[in-house]
Amino acid sequence: MDSPDSQARARAWKQIASSVLVLASLFLAGGCRQEETTPQLLSAAASFACDARQGFFNSSEADAAAIRREMDSIDRQIKDLQAAIASRQQELAALPSAEKSDDMVKLELDIQSLQVQIAALQDKLATLQNQLKALQEKEKSEQATALENEIRGLKAQLTELQSTLQRLQQSLNDASYSGQNLVGYIEQLSIGGLRLTEDLSVIDPVTAGSVSMAGVLNLITWEGGYSEPILFSCQVSAANQQQLAALTSSGLDGAEVVFAYSVYAYDPQFKAYFKCFHTNSVPLKGLVTRSGGTLSFAIDANPSGGLTEPPSYTLTLGITPQPIEQELHLGMSSSDRFVKTWGVAAR
Repeated sequence: MDSPDSQARARAWKQIASSVLVLASLFLAGGCRQEETTPQLLSAAASFACDARQGFFNSSEADAAAIRREMDSIDRQIKDLQAAIASRQQELAALPSAEKSDDMVKLELDIQSLQVQIAALQDKLATLQNQLKALQEKEKSEQATALENEIRGLKAQLTELQSTLQRLQQSLNDASYSGQNLVGYIEQLSIGGLRLTEDLSVIDPVTAGSVSMAGVLNLITWEGGYSEPILFSCQVSAANQQQLAALTSSGLDGAEVVFAYSVYAYDPQFKAYFKCFHTNSVPLKGLVTRSGGTLSFAIDANPSGGLTEPPSYTLTLGITPQPIEQELHLGMSSSDRFVKTWGVAAR
């Protein structure tokens, strides 16, 4: 039989052994857990975000929250657009029916700027819709469905704003007539093989819809003869100005010009615009006009003071017809139209 001291020592050793086993178990368990779960923890850290107010949420919720913030921003911009359009309507109502004034020109430019903003917001919504679609493929949720419905609502608001702008443009067209009010665009223009980009978004006076043109006419003249040149001045974009400026140094003597244009006048009887001088969207062929030894071509180095957003540059060009018969379309009213020949065929 063991002595009391032996029994005490045995109990002490058992306690020490138990403590060692517990520590070993904790150490092994901790080491195993660390080795086995570190990749999972890293993965979780990559797919979770922390917000001081909302706590932790998964990546799908984070993506949805980002889409929500972008939609809220678009919603605020739509409200700003609505206010801007309402302001333009009030300005139009205060204008007398008179020859196109500086105020009317400003209104037209404002309307074009608003159309550009609406188009940009529509592009943003399309991007958000694609992001949301990708999110729903990973995980469908009530939140994603709600966001999808809201995007549809925002798109509908933008469509309505577009319709309002078109009505506003038509009202401006009606209000701005006195005697004759002309609007003209360069639909297409190539000089020496260089084709300008149709990158100016403008209003079609007939449809009140948005169209893209290479230039906005300041003036255009033709004296009516078969071989008489067509001279015009128009505004072009900064991108086209850079290309044209480079073109001047390469020499334009004998350079071919391919162009199409439309000039619109207002018919007070039908209260609508009609094409009064145009190519019927058929490109004409000519050469850069030479007058007194000088080529009739100039592109401004600095933007003009009229159309400032986006900045535009004045292009002046004279075009002599090539030796082929081509057609110029003219009109005195919506119903009184005729065709004249431009160019004489070589014999």
